Amino acid sequence: MTDQKAIVCGYSQGGPLALECLLASPDLFAGGILVSGFSEVNELYLHTRFYMAEALTALHGIGLLARSIASSHVDDPAIQQEWMAHMESTDSSTLLHLYQAGHAADCTARLSEISSPLLLLCGEEDQRMHPYARFIEKHAPNARTVILSGVNHQIVTKVPDRFHEEVRRFAESRSVDRQRSAVPVP
Repeated sequence: MTDQKAIVCGYSQGGPLALECLLASPDLFAGGILVSGFSEVNELYLHTRFYMAEALTALHGIGLLARSIASSHVDDPAIQQEWMAHMESTDSSTLLHLYQAGHAADCTARLSEISSPLLLLCGEEDQRMHPYARFIEKHAPNARTVILSGVNHQIVTKVPDRFHEEVRRFAESRSVDRQRSAVPVP
């Protein structure tokens, strides 16, 4: 059996979930990647975004929410329609729970406990997320921020090649680090 470890990645509200994984089971992970992520919601703009998503979902407004998410992430109208159809098939109570959990997530006080390397990816135009990345970088001992030019929040869908390159580079660096640590010192 090999000593393979995973790299956990969280996009947007998946950020606190990825951080919680690193805190709960550090031995399972070689590192973490947060893409436009945060450790807690702590300012009005993001609170408002969550409240709006929660309200739309609670009122069974998944169609409007789906249209907003699809149009902000995908340019092709046919793919937008696919995204909307998929999202509209989501159970509204499950989606509401997801937004409430993301909104309430808070692992900020425990960031210093994360010893695994963290890659924090932010879009240059996503100015509202930069303070979150700077805060995590300041409090998590092995965090590093990379700002991707010419993109807002939707790094994964708007600049997938650059996203994949950063992930590949991070994963390769973690593989090299593990190999170095496994080499016996004479």
